[in-house]
Amino acid sequence: MSDPMDRLSGADPELGRAVPPTPVFAGTEGTPLFAGPLRAVLIAAAVVLVIGIPVRLLGGGGDDVVAPATSPTTSSTPAPSTTTEPETTSTTGQASTSTVASIPEWEGEPFDFWVPVPDEGAVLGVVGVRWDDLLNVRSGPGASFDVVGELDPMTAGIWGTGRGWQLPGGDVWWEIESGGVTGWVNQRYLSRLGGTDDITSWVVAAVGPLEAPTLEELAIEVAASRGDTSLPASARRDVITAPATEGDLGEITIDVLGFGDDSVGGERLHIFAVRIDGGWALKSVEATTFCQRGVSGELCV
Repeated sequence: MSDPMDRLSGADPELGRAVPPTPVFAGTEGTPLFAGPLRAVLIAAAVVLVIGIPVRLLGGGGDDVVAPATSPTTSSTPAPSTTTEPETTSTTGQASTSTVASIPEWEGEPFDFWVPVPDEGAVLGVVGVRWDDLLNVRSGPGASFDVVGELDPMTAGIWGTGRGWQLPGGDVWWEIESGGVTGWVNQRYLSRLGGTDDITSWVVAAVGPLEAPTLEELAIEVAASRGDTSLPASARRDVITAPATEGDLGEITIDVLGFGDDSVGGERLHIFAVRIDGGWALKSVEATTFCQRGVSGELCV
């Protein structure tokens, strides 16, 4: 028969293990606490006390049983615990695996919204940089970082790395790789390049035959007819990205940016003209599309 004190001590529900009972007759230095007749009296009193404990407190039979009913099975395998474990909904323990820990200590935050960050390996080109200027590639996202490279206004074949960053002021920078150099460039000077089409008939139908004293002026007139002409000048950028070459046939390239479209961000116009008295007359126009979100084949998506 098990010790009644073991039954009454119960178990710690938080730990799921029994709590050892406190000894009643413990002595010190190996000497009994009581001896002789007094010990016999105390033992007799303890027996009477135990006998007098109600059967229901000792886990015995009877109609008023408070202990859980035992299973009729004869298996010695203990029944599974019914204690409900708390749900582990806290994310505190996951901090060590979070990608937040790898974010550099730069001003701003990662970005992938209005103009999605190019996927790793996406092909890009420089856009909107004047022909006599260069585009800086920097060691981090912002003009305060060191220059690690330079890109010509007509550079193509630039590779995206899949990383983007937005500064507190709103400027977005993309990380790119070009010519073995990896660095960051302001997104407004990069674009995915779509297909190239001859749009001469469209321009002539829209504004008629065009003539101008210089190739630069002719290019500006062609550019003004493209995109959303209702947009204010502040929402557009018309930038001559390749200087005029003059002969019997003149050529010039101008980038038109700010179409106000979430798919097409602008286009590069390669303009050909013929000499006339007093200037140049439009001959043909080829347009390469700047794709905001991505390219499928030669079409913007």
